[in-house]
Amino acid sequence: LQARLAVPGSTAMRLKPLRISGQLVETMEVVVPKRLIARGDTLGKDDVVVERRPRDGQGTDIIGDSRAAIDKVARRALLAGVPLRSGDVQREEIVGKGDLVTIVYEAPGLLITLRGKANEAGAMGDVVSVTNPQSKRVLQGKISGPGRVSVQPSAAAGRVASAP
Repeated sequence: LQARLAVPGSTAMRLKPLRISGQLVETMEVVVPKRLIARGDTLGKDDVVVERRPRDGQGTDIIGDSRAAIDKVARRALLAGVPLRSGDVQREEIVGKGDLVTIVYEAPGLLITLRGKANEAGAMGDVVSVTNPQSKRVLQGKISGPGRVSVQPSAAAGRVASAP
């Protein structure tokens, strides 16, 4: 890259223009840990910083917004200064595969809770399958808290319940 610097009103610049040469490097914002983060640790706002780095060689899965990393759990050890990739962090799992959970079924005027077993792990808001150990029936529900899965009434069940 070459440029020519012009300063309006400068007689010295008119006699001998100043030439500047250099290299243009496209950069991007990347989120990097400030320190070593152990696998399973939750990242806080003081654990990461946003830096500008050359775009070349960064890949497409680089995290560029610190909000995408804060309050997430490290899936592996994260080195200080190494840009975070989307696969390096995940939301905190509050239900583990095989965990005993409370299944909550709530409809107008009705609240039923029972114990069940989670068939998959998940974070707050994830939809997971759970098994009722007595009936062996598999239900789909949304994780609504640690060890708690909420099951919604289906439209068909509502029609049957309201039938005379």
